[in-house]
Amino acid sequence: MTLEPAQEEFVRFIGDCGTGVFYESFATTAELQTKVAAKLRELVSAGSPLTFMPLPHPMAVTWRSDFEDRRGSTSNLPAAVEVHVLPATGTNRPARVMAELEQLLPARLRASGQVHAADPLTATRQGGAVVVTVPVRSSRWDEVRAAQLLGVRTAADGQTSAWASLPGDGMGAILDPDALPDQIAGLLRLIGGLGILDDGQVAIGVGVINPQMMSVGRVSGQPRQRATSLMLSNEPTQVPPDELVTLAALGPRAAEVGRTLSRTLIHAISPRR
Repeated sequence: MTLEPAQEEFVRFIGDCGTGVFYESFATTAELQTKVAAKLRELVSAGSPLTFMPLPHPMAVTWRSDFEDRRGSTSNLPAAVEVHVLPATGTNRPARVMAELEQLLPARLRASGQVHAADPLTATRQGGAVVVTVPVRSSRWDEVRAAQLLGVRTAADGQTSAWASLPGDGMGAILDPDALPDQIAGLLRLIGGLGILDDGQVAIGVGVINPQMMSVGRVSGQPRQRATSLMLSNEPTQVPPDELVTLAALGPRAAEVGRTLSRTLIHAISPRR
């Protein structure tokens, strides 16, 4: 059997690695490199325990409301959960690295499997950061909408963020305490799989943006006839990090961290209902 150049590179890498074999499909060399790098990070983080440590000092998060244009159409976007991961030690990526990330991030995002193959991805440079946005998929008002990844961002200071719409229906978005931990864990794994963060410890902030007409409840297979426990304020809920955690939080232990962050976020939202 004749292998394509990218496939030959894949086989040689696995042979030289000596850590085992895994199987993934790929179409381009860039996608191949992303999947190999993600698997190596997974192997490394799998052997490291999930450890929490106190913050050495307060860490400022750049929230989505800070880098989105609030005077434009952002307020009309669906309610979304946002996750921000900050390296414990400061960094300052040069312009050359940021330019490379602008080219690489769309391919890495597609390789993650969290966007549809037909979704057009737009990568832009915004104030020293690279942002990749995913268009909101349309749906009928009388059907349940699944959660959808809406974008990722990485800045020169190392902060890497991802945000996704909440599930919902024609009555609005639904913050489901049962579904939220898995959604946050998925965003953590996505950030880890992008291959941007390699610091041993990170801090994580979570929030909800555009909560107006969002209710706290359960997502069912049928659209609701009425909504209860609606949020009346459109001010975002933001929970900054209060501790450091090892990189296992962005891989094999993401589910555990997702449960913790979900409880914290719902607790912050409860007094505003």
